[in-house]
Amino acid sequence: MTARRPRPTQADHAEATATTVRRRPCPACGTEILTARTPDRVLAVDVRADPAPLDWAAEHAARRAGLLTWCLTGGPHTPQRLRWRDRAHTRHCTHQVVADHHCQPHTRPTYRQESFL
Repeated sequence: MTARRPRPTQADHAEATATTVRRRPCPACGTEILTARTPDRVLAVDVRADPAPLDWAAEHAARRAGLLTWCLTGGPHTPQRLRWRDRAHTRHCTHQVVADHHCQPHTRPTYRQESFL
C-alpha cells in the first residue's frame, strides 16, 4: 500500500501561482509585461520583464544599460518560469531571453481637462 500525498495548502497554491509567468499591463505605462516571482536564489524577487525576446547582442546591450536579463523557461506541458541569468548559466542556456522592464517616457496617454463652459 502506498502512502497518500498530503493535500496542498493555500500557501502551496499561492507559491505555485506566484512563480508562474503571467502577462499583465504595466501599472505605470500600460504596456504588456511578464510578471513572476523567481525562487532561484536565497531571496525571491518579483520580476517585471518585457516580453520581447533578445538575441545575444541585444542582451549584452541591455546588461550594459544596467538591466537584468532572465531566461523564460518552460515547455508545452510545464508552466513558464523566469530564471536569473548569471555568467555560468549564459554559456549553456538555450531558453528565450528577456530583460527587465523600464517604462519609456510618454508612453501613457495624457488626458487634459477641457475648460468649463
